Amino acid sequence: LVNLVFWRRFGDICNESNRRLKLNMRLVNLYKPYLFFQGIFDDTNSEKLRMAMRESGMELDSFNFDPKSIDWEDYFLNVHIPGLLRFAVK
Repeated sequence: LVNLVFWRRFGDICNESNRRLKLNMRLVNLYKPYLFFQGIFDDTNSEKLRMAMRESGMELDSFNFDPKSIDWEDYFLNVHIPGLLRFAVK
């Protein structure tokens, strides 16, 4: 509407704004199920498994199954976001 009022002087700005708006709406629709997810994650069973392994004398590093050892910042920056950009946001 602004572009029509000012005789299409702001065409490039309007097109860029429209492109960014569409990208943001795609990201909103992509993340909506995750933002409003009501599930609860529980690692009680994996903790019981680690305790049983400790008691039996098995090496805990053999499975590398400790969720506390995940470097979430590294995962999001180097795996998740690049994967989104490559496969989801085209």
